Amino acid sequence: MRVLHVENPAGVPYALSRGQREAGAESDVLETWKLPYAYGHDLENYYTGGVKDILRLARTVNIGRRYDIIHLHTGLPRKRLDMVALRLFFGKPLVVHYHGSETRKGYGMYYRSLVDLRLVSTPDLLGYHPDAFYVPNPMKEMPQAPWPTGRLRILHLPTNREIKGTVRLEAALEGLKARYDFELVVREGMTHEAALKEMACAHLIVDEVGDTTSTGVRGRLNVAALEAMMLGRPVITNLDQDMMAYYPGCPVQNISQGVASLQERLEQALSHPERLAEIGRKGREYVLSNHDPKKVAEMVYKLYAAHLRL
Repeated sequence: MRVLHVENPAGVPYALSRGQREAGAESDVLETWKLPYAYGHDLENYYTGGVKDILRLARTVNIGRRYDIIHLHTGLPRKRLDMVALRLFFGKPLVVHYHGSETRKGYGMYYRSLVDLRLVSTPDLLGYHPDAFYVPNPMKEMPQAPWPTGRLRILHLPTNREIKGTVRLEAALEGLKARYDFELVVREGMTHEAALKEMACAHLIVDEVGDTTSTGVRGRLNVAALEAMMLGRPVITNLDQDMMAYYPGCPVQNISQGVASLQERLEQALSHPERLAEIGRKGREYVLSNHDPKKVAEMVYKLYAAHLRL
């Protein structure tokens, strides 16, 4: 079986592809949209928006013809005529894997009748795609980072300050700085490699703590949170209660809505810093067990076999 993953959001398709290779399949990742962060991939055919994209679309079709399954990530935008051609003219089974923004903003919701199998990377997206299947994001194993010494360091890496709750975090910590000694580090626009290095130097990661009622983005585990846990770092995030069933046994430090609850979680960490390393260790064990690329690849293969004509 030969699988072509198209696009590479947060490096998740690459991790899944490596898991599929480990499980015995031929699997590659093709990028056609340039990402702000560099992730591993196998093929490049970047679209630029000009007239020459017609030739690039044809090249993508020519690449896709050599594979048994086309596994597209980030939805089907209106201009994704290469995928339409592969499905209609060459009969390639089309799997569409939704990751978030393309669904919430609607730009990846075209040509739905052409999709043979729908997958979602976080369970909140099942509300938009009730006929889809939730597949945990695979995480390649990384060495556990040595526990840092010195002043307690809290790290926050917002890609969107409103969704990530940056202002709420700063407000919650403002009420604690008179009683505890800590450093808040906020980093934006970093490369993936630099972000991982920052995580390794932190004692605590605060991921997504925005007000979900105003952002419309429900609390779930992001790739950044999983990466931090893989490195052995405890994570505070906002995880909706009805999402917890999809993350059984996850040791993430969950909060409910409101700054008071966030402040309570932060104070627990600041008043008992000796507990953080153990929480981080449990988080790493959770990710290794539940987000192993080979296990996720085997789950995806079963979905291929059940829903595609191969």
